[in-house]
Amino acid sequence: LDVLLDAIAPLGDKVVLRTIGDTVVSRGDFNPMRPLSFVEYLGWLDREQVAAHMKSADFLVVPSRWEGFGLVALEAMRLSLPVIVSRVGGLREIVDDGRYGLCFEPGHPDALRHCIETIRYENIAQWRQLARQRFMDSFTSASMTRAIDGLYTELSAEGGLQPAR
Repeated sequence: LDVLLDAIAPLGDKVVLRTIGDTVVSRGDFNPMRPLSFVEYLGWLDREQVAAHMKSADFLVVPSRWEGFGLVALEAMRLSLPVIVSRVGGLREIVDDGRYGLCFEPGHPDALRHCIETIRYENIAQWRQLARQRFMDSFTSASMTRAIDGLYTELSAEGGLQPAR
């Protein structure tokens, strides 16, 4: 959150940021939340409330320093919400390193600000469609099952799978 706040602070009232969630692990008195007039801290919300906020947003930012998979980015893309993610862990794979969303180097507020300023609102419908299509093509249960079946078929054909003994 501190990276995101550093990124948008110079943008002032050109942006409105709504944050959902709260600190899970804290290092002493480190608190990334800052009183900025264009930032609203909503705290923990239920699933329906999160979905409603996602549906009303222009894009989702995931400024993680590390990330195992990045489920929140997929949840956004399922709802046709474009994503801006740090280039870490599974996030870069989800957006195909920038093909289906924007990526920035983790911990670099200037790079994140550049991504935010890069989004052209006349193209937001196209970004929404691209995000949804990526989810449908690669992350539904049916598409993932097809991918796994295809991998097993490929490995079997190459002799890579041997029966259990």
